Amino acid sequence: MKKRVEQSIDKIVLGCDTRALLYAYKNDIPCFYIAAEAPKSIFRPKNILLRDYFTETSKITEEAQGGDFLCNDKLEYVLKFLLGCAGKLYQIERDNLRYVGGNLKYKSNKTEYLLKPKEIVVFDNLKLNGAKQRLVQSAYVLEDQFRLNSKSIDKTYFCLGDEFLNHVFIEGKNLTSSLRIKDKKLLNDFLYSSVAVRYHLEEMLKGCKELILERTYYANLKIKLQKRNITEDYKYYTDEQNVVNKTESLEKLCQNKILPSQESYLYYLTKKILDSHGTTP
Repeated sequence: MKKRVEQSIDKIVLGCDTRALLYAYKNDIPCFYIAAEAPKSIFRPKNILLRDYFTETSKITEEAQGGDFLCNDKLEYVLKFLLGCAGKLYQIERDNLRYVGGNLKYKSNKTEYLLKPKEIVVFDNLKLNGAKQRLVQSAYVLEDQFRLNSKSIDKTYFCLGDEFLNHVFIEGKNLTSSLRIKDKKLLNDFLYSSVAVRYHLEEMLKGCKELILERTYYANLKIKLQKRNITEDYKYYTDEQNVVNKTESLEKLCQNKILPSQESYLYYLTKKILDSHGTTP
């Protein structure tokens, strides 16, 4: 028979991407992190700390003058490390977490836990078992990976000013494009197929002046499809009394102050790390 443990807490955040980790860190509260495949956020953060330590340089486009792009994987890793050291991170499978009468229930090998939070912050891309939720968005992100006939190009994010394709990412001889659709029916539409994306890219890249400077021994940048990844971008609204729904994008969360209060242990850990790099938060 499993041991049963009950615990009352004021506030907890639930999510399955970097937004939940950043919100928990910023507000110094516990976080249930349910790992899931989610669309990547590509943007330039205005926060000075993020710009200095968590960005990657765009080396081709003129847009690079406005700042560098957020390195999402690096930020997620550091946030997990800090929250874990502070004892505020619970990494768990979605099927092992359930909302029951205003509480959160989960299990380990020998123990069954019942958390009794006064407030639960739920980010909108999390499907929470047991809670009353309704689907408010059923979009998809189509990511096509191509191979270039070029010389190796430095790691680069750039947008070609096109509404059809959100962003293009190049690293070495590999090019990855990102396309977002709002309806599942469009998955079988030729307009959004890998072939159509390839034709569209070839036309756009042909006139890209910054990219022309990088190619010295070929006239056209020919691309060959390697594979396509389809990622769900579902959004939910949780209709429960003690649940606060969060819809802010990672870009919005990264624009303002992100450090926790100076009295918190998380701030102490962050300061120690930054001091070792010769920086003061």
